Amino acid sequence: MDQFEVFIVLTPATMNDELCPASFSKEHRSSSPASLHPPPRHGVPSPSAPAAGAGRRRRQTIYHGHRRASPHSPTVRGGLFSDLRDTTTQPNPSSHSSSGPSTAAAATFRLADWDPDSSTASSPSTASPHSASASASARRLSPLARFLLDALRRHQRWGPPVVADLSKLRRVPPTLVAEVLSARPPPPPPLALPFFHWAGRQKGFRHCFPAFHALASLLSAAGLPASADQLPDLMRAHGKPVSQPQLTLLVRLHTAARRPLRALHVLRRFRHEFDVQLEVHACNRVLGALAAAGHIEDATKLFDEMSEGGVRPMPVTFAIMVRALAGAGMTERLLEMISRMRNEVCQPDVFVYTALLKTMVRKGFMEGCIRVWDEMEKDGVEPDMMAYATMVGGFARLGWWRRQQSCSAR
Repeated sequence: MDQFEVFIVLTPATMNDELCPASFSKEHRSSSPASLHPPPRHGVPSPSAPAAGAGRRRRQTIYHGHRRASPHSPTVRGGLFSDLRDTTTQPNPSSHSSSGPSTAAAATFRLADWDPDSSTASSPSTASPHSASASASARRLSPLARFLLDALRRHQRWGPPVVADLSKLRRVPPTLVAEVLSARPPPPPPLALPFFHWAGRQKGFRHCFPAFHALASLLSAAGLPASADQLPDLMRAHGKPVSQPQLTLLVRLHTAARRPLRALHVLRRFRHEFDVQLEVHACNRVLGALAAAGHIEDATKLFDEMSEGGVRPMPVTFAIMVRALAGAGMTERLLEMISRMRNEVCQPDVFVYTALLKTMVRKGFMEGCIRVWDEMEKDGVEPDMMAYATMVGGFARLGWWRRQQSCSAR
């Protein structure tokens, strides 16, 4: 009984000096752990068994944020969203190599790519010019708008996968819908229209005016003017009043795309069907587009409708009309328009007459130029050097040398 063996099992608790018995010598403490472990005995569990059991137990997870995270409701911190994955499950590194494209796409998500203020975002110097311009335009959007645009462009077709990605956000506000639809480049119409209707089906949701305007601009830019013209019907279906801004928007879209007849149709439809009072600026834009396209009769009818609708023409309105009539060679109607301009708005000055002379000389209507010149002298307008040079050039082009000499003598 004078000799006995002491076996010491080193665990994290027994490694502390406070838990070690004071009777043990320094030799026992400094001895290697391999030499202190006893040989395995039958029926006695190994010292590593409790540690393995503790590792198999479920670890406690601490959630950050204002609510518990889930695959469909990510944790939101400070206005930025998390990586849209369940924080309770740890991804297995070995499973990424054998997973499909969806797992690979989820694994490559980086929150810094969606943060416009992040310094770890990819620099535009390493990308192509097209991608650099696209990233520059995308940085002007909010992180949530960039996420929605990425979800729409990634799937390229509306369906359950797109709805599943969009449903990860608890709610899409109206301003975010307008921001997504007005992005550059915008989403294609097969995705923009279902997205617009999907957002409108949210509980208590009402679209804002910028969202309607962005949708109409998107459809017009995509070459769908007939769909863009349904903007007032869509707004009325959603309980929104139709007013002058919608008319101005559609007129601007059609005239910029060189569709003057459709712009004229929209102008008349808003007046007769929606009781929207015409505005002189919108009428001037339509008149200019009709005159540039050569629709002089339609422009004259619209000018008469303006007077019937109580729209007072501006000097710019008369300038558009007299220049269109001069280009068409309608001298009689041109002189009537000049007389009407003199009585209703103001007397034409030398710049108006010179512009008319240039237009008629360019078209070869020299007889009309002579009558306009006589009307200018009747109004007491003194012609300048540009007016004389225009008339001399026109006479020389037609070989009217006597008139050219008389005009040059003046």
